[in-house]
Amino acid sequence: MFQLFRNRDTAFRYVLGGMLTLIAVSMVVTLIPGFGSGSGASGDDQTVAEVGDSVVTEREVRLQAQNMVRGGGVPAGMAGFIVPQMVESRVAELAVEYQAKRMGFEVTESDVAAYIKELMPALFPNGQFVGQQAYASMLGQRGTTVQEFERNVRRSLVTSKLHSLVAEGLLVTNAEVEAEFRKSNDKITIAFLTLDPAKVREEVKVTEADVAAEFEKTKAGHKVGEQRTFSLLVLDEARVASQFNVPDAELRRAYASDTERFRTPERVRVRHILLKTTDKPAAELPTIRKRMEDLLKQAKGGANFAELAKKVSEDTGSAPNGGDIGFVTRGQTVKAFEEAAFKMKANELSGIVATEYGLHIIQMVERQDAHTLTFEEARPQLVKEATQRQVYDRMPAIAGEMRDALAKAPTATVDVATKYNAQLVKAEKIGSGDAPLPLLNKAPEVYAAVAGLKKGDVTQVINVAGNRLVVAQLDEIHPERPATLADVGGRIMEDLRIARGNQLLEARRKTAEEKLAAAGADLKKVGAELKLEYKEAPEFTADGAAEGLGSASVLTEAFAKPVGSLIKPVTLDGKWFFVKVTGRQDADLSKLPAGREAIVAKLRNAKQTERRQLFEDGLVAKLTAEGKIKIRQDAIKRIVNTI
Repeated sequence: MFQLFRNRDTAFRYVLGGMLTLIAVSMVVTLIPGFGSGSGASGDDQTVAEVGDSVVTEREVRLQAQNMVRGGGVPAGMAGFIVPQMVESRVAELAVEYQAKRMGFEVTESDVAAYIKELMPALFPNGQFVGQQAYASMLGQRGTTVQEFERNVRRSLVTSKLHSLVAEGLLVTNAEVEAEFRKSNDKITIAFLTLDPAKVREEVKVTEADVAAEFEKTKAGHKVGEQRTFSLLVLDEARVASQFNVPDAELRRAYASDTERFRTPERVRVRHILLKTTDKPAAELPTIRKRMEDLLKQAKGGANFAELAKKVSEDTGSAPNGGDIGFVTRGQTVKAFEEAAFKMKANELSGIVATEYGLHIIQMVERQDAHTLTFEEARPQLVKEATQRQVYDRMPAIAGEMRDALAKAPTATVDVATKYNAQLVKAEKIGSGDAPLPLLNKAPEVYAAVAGLKKGDVTQVINVAGNRLVVAQLDEIHPERPATLADVGGRIMEDLRIARGNQLLEARRKTAEEKLAAAGADLKKVGAELKLEYKEAPEFTADGAAEGLGSASVLTEAFAKPVGSLIKPVTLDGKWFFVKVTGRQDADLSKLPAGREAIVAKLRNAKQTERRQLFEDGLVAKLTAEGKIKIRQDAIKRIVNTI
């Protein structure tokens, strides 16, 4: 397809490489649809899911999940939740593509070319394509090809056509517009009492005598189930990597064979502060700009930019890092942001920069001119890549050898661990897969493997989270036995504390409701009697939050009640709140016409998203029933265990 752009200038031939390595640096960074797709995965990858003739491979899902974890996007402990969601999302994408093709939707080569040109203008300086060779080289270094990448673009285009068809005919009524306007502009004030279960439970007293008495009453029902003690030999990537030494000559050959991939374009490292303007009523824009002007004065007056960004920036991706979005190249951010960032000197501040996301203040931290890394500069990356290749190739074999050695000499666990540079730890009296294990925390797959063994037996090699391989040897089986007070006393004490706390909490809640009714909703009086915290929240809207309480989404009833009314008790974060409406300011409907267009667009987008989700859910269910979609839960579990 890219022969359509032959004979082009090569000034920006490496821009694409930077684009493809960037994963959601911040909300201002342009993302490439479909990148990381499994359509180009190697044929020997095991399949996680099938949609028609398309497959989702373990390799693509694992790489995507590992990138998210290593990039700090999600904690490793969330892999069990995030991986199935990733697979479901990918299956939905392929299902839409499958249906679009079945309905005859087509995308031409010109469509693909036009889309990429619009998406990545930096590839076409002065309207000229940077060149097929550089384009293909950059894609190749990142595990994909021109064909694979353009297949992803084509998929994005064909599915968008079907989504557009699904969204046709959406209507936004006047009543919906007014309701949305009121949601953002009707304001109320409230007063409330807080009944905190944690404070109530502090009043509960459970003595050792109470625990002993409860144990005696329920002794027959307390047992300690079968437990197992086993030795764990844990092999991780770092320990295996420490055994390899990559010869300098090999590194130099790797560098010389592909020097071009170490060429980097001009780039700047920037911080920014963002105040969003998207989906905000036009009437609020002057206030937002005034606030940004105040922030700019503070920054120029010597305030710490990073601390300001942490406190006020609404870019949730970069704010925790002091607004730092790292290095960006031309074409990676929206145009206005890019123009400001690249024209500044180091540590210089921009003025207020408006983009489609909102208002920004940008600080340019560092500039790097286009250059090629020397061999010495590239050495750490070359060593890491070469070592990772060796680890990837050898680690399963090393673990297998270690397992066989232990099976032949069950009493030589220390010697075997030393020989293979594995960590040796003892898991004492483990009774279930939910129990934490030394080094591994919770690894139910290890317990499952050990549960079927006899004393002295050795498991097969087990993949666990964190790219570790484990071999376990069963040392002892501890049969089920009656529990002693020492075994279960702590649990009984906690159960009694919770049960008594819940009883007291329920009694306190009923008393509060009765007293509020009798006292004519006098919150201060009842709060003083029952020692409940009394607070007043300044005015807020239905799409905002009540200070000291939380999201207004739980206070919908309050917006329909007259001043002076109590609403039904509200529970939030485990606490009970007794709420009284103390003031009301209705929206000025004369201002509705000025913001109508933005409100209609917001509601239409929300409806499109909802309809698209319903369509995708129904389509996936239909194709699954037809046998066109197959998902392997065992493969998903295997991926989770290796993140």
